[in-house]
Amino acid sequence: EEQLNEKCRKVLAFKYALGLDKPQFIQMSGLEQRLKRPETERLLERLEKASVTVMGNEGGILPMELDLKNTAMLTIGKSKESLPFHQKLSQYMKVDRIQAHPDSLTTISKRLAKYERVIVSIHTEKYASYQTMLNNLAAKVPVVCVYFTSLKNVYNKGAHWKKMAGVILANSSSDAVQNHVADVLVGKQEATGC
Repeated sequence: EEQLNEKCRKVLAFKYALGLDKPQFIQMSGLEQRLKRPETERLLERLEKASVTVMGNEGGILPMELDLKNTAMLTIGKSKESLPFHQKLSQYMKVDRIQAHPDSLTTISKRLAKYERVIVSIHTEKYASYQTMLNNLAAKVPVVCVYFTSLKNVYNKGAHWKKMAGVILANSSSDAVQNHVADVLVGKQEATGC
């Protein structure tokens, strides 16, 4: 308790020294111009990339072998959202892009079972209808799931992601993050999130 009190005193002393003991007012006019600067955009991009986390790497599937010719990328979410990710991956390896549809899960499952590995690119929080298909697929071929969604969303959907050979939490679907994740998958960059 003594140690806690001492630390609180230090924090309060710094706040006082910085003038934070008085109400702070934000000048609203021109706020957007002050915040929307190139250096702010660069900082946000660096922070997004730094939050990319490898949550699972069963059997050392990551980084991926580039010589495997039979790789599919299943997109869950709007097709155009995964385009930067697919384009970047295609620079390193041949990747067949397949769009998921909830009404054709059986057809998709049969099609994906023919591949040596599957990368699942999740760009929506509404993917619960695909969980059974993904679990069944993971029992047949190595599956790497990339969640371009929030961590909260992954945990709220249950532990199905633990059955995957590889799991990457990207936290954002921005083009820069998609390119970075593609680099992480093939070992050109590191995922530094924790």
